[in-house]
Amino acid sequence: MIQIPTAVRVDAAGTLVDLVAAIDLVAAGAATRVIVANAEGLEEVAAEALALAQSAGVRFQLVRDQSTGRPSASVGPREP
Repeated sequence: MIQIPTAVRVDAAGTLVDLVAAIDLVAAGAATRVIVANAEGLEEVAAEALALAQSAGVRFQLVRDQSTGRPSASVGPREP
């Protein structure tokens, strides 16, 4: 089980849970790619999610919407 750091805000911790679920889905082959959008605290937990994705062999990319300026995360596909 992945430990969620306690030094992040509650909404950011919830976003990290969403990202971990997305990583798990892609790593298990249940999804090719998952987009996590409009998540509070996404930038705050992106480095942690990147490390988790890399350890699971899954691509992770943080993307900023040009029109709104809000970030989203693209999780997947699995690394070859």
